[in-house]
Amino acid sequence: MTPYTADGRKRYVNYRSKHKPLPCDRPSINTPEDIALSVYAKGKYNFEYFMNREYAYSRDKGKCKCCGRTFSEDVPKRCHHVNNKLPIERINKVPNLAWLCESCHRMVHNSPIPSGMNAKTVRKIENYRKKLKM
Repeated sequence: MTPYTADGRKRYVNYRSKHKPLPCDRPSINTPEDIALSVYAKGKYNFEYFMNREYAYSRDKGKCKCCGRTFSEDVPKRCHHVNNKLPIERINKVPNLAWLCESCHRMVHNSPIPSGMNAKTVRKIENYRKKLKM
């Protein structure tokens, strides 16, 4: 299935009509300022980080990896390094990046977890905490 031939385009249209459409209209999560700054950045917030967090966002489907809320203006997002002690050549790889809502991100970084929170969410937050301490 390729869009470069008439047969491929026909197959693609047929396939897409039977499956959920792709979220093609999502704007980039990186601002032009992010990209400009990343070119000169040293350390873990380099150009690779800004490029790979786009892939991680798509992989996570625009939802928090802990609580599952969809990101919006009301639900701010943070790109989290799962293990922040990895060497520079591995720290910004897509498997080491996870998108969390701001409140879950704070809890992962040792803010108190409110009582009454969903047990599954608490377990995920605690798993991320353990990975940070490794």
